[in-house]
Amino acid sequence: MTEDEFHSILDRYRKGECSEEEEKMVEEFYQKNQDKPSVVATWTAEEKEAARSAIRQQVWKHVREPISKTRHEKRYSWLKMAAAVLLLVAAGLGAYVSLQQDPPTTTYLTKATQRGQQATITLGDGSIVKLNAESSITFPEVFSGEIRDISLTGEAFFEVKRNPSKPFVIQSGDLQTTVLGTSFNVEAYPGEEEVKVTVATGKVKVSHGPGRAEASILTPGQQVRYHTITKAVEKREVSLASFLDWREGIIRFDDIPLKKALKILERWFDTEIRLENPALGECYIKSTYRQESLENILESMKFINGLEYEFQDEKTVLIKGKECN
Repeated sequence: MTEDEFHSILDRYRKGECSEEEEKMVEEFYQKNQDKPSVVATWTAEEKEAARSAIRQQVWKHVREPISKTRHEKRYSWLKMAAAVLLLVAAGLGAYVSLQQDPPTTTYLTKATQRGQQATITLGDGSIVKLNAESSITFPEVFSGEIRDISLTGEAFFEVKRNPSKPFVIQSGDLQTTVLGTSFNVEAYPGEEEVKVTVATGKVKVSHGPGRAEASILTPGQQVRYHTITKAVEKREVSLASFLDWREGIIRFDDIPLKKALKILERWFDTEIRLENPALGECYIKSTYRQESLENILESMKFINGLEYEFQDEKTVLIKGKECN
């Protein structure tokens, strides 16, 4: 029986137009459901009393008849009372079942890049994420909660659609970045000693410390560097090009240790690069490469820094040298 059919029978029941079979069905249903101990078992005494009071009010709202009635009228009055109670019970049970149902589940998606890959992802709210090599983000298929929550591993540039009523929150290691609508870069590779948040436009709040109680506010051209071992936080002014050029296929080594530069090259070109002499890793390198091949970059290092290199196989390079130039 559909819900519409059930309510149609109840309507005829109140008007005294039911068949004997339908009257019997309604009355049996009422007798069976008037107590519902399995349903109300978890209700408090206050909730039970409120329900009883509501039933009494609903019944007497529909029954306003003199005491002197014929036998048929009395029966019809009782039927109206039972129907009113039954309607209330049915409505109450529907609401109760609805409240007890599990909340809708949120579907989370994960997008990832391998070494040598980059990807551009458009989120459900229209925000755009440019994902760097060997990185991943996890996010809800639909932003249905009070915040737009994202989890990031690796590096990504975010262009967030503005929504003051629903902040965009990124979890990246020990840092939490909160924005309303802006563009910024987050670098949080596993195993690295630093996590960096760099702002291109707008304003960003970066929280850290126990319970994310400590926070730094960043504006364009500012960066927070969080040391994953010492937990120290440094806020500084930076050149945006040094941290955002990767989106245009530009590799920029802004006076950084060679060992760090080689990690970047490994991610970009999906190649393992080894140092024959570990001391070479502390040499500093400063150069910029636009859409260059790995071999051309290594040739540049050979010329500028006096380093030798050898392709041991298609995916393995050995760097040689004894001193820094």
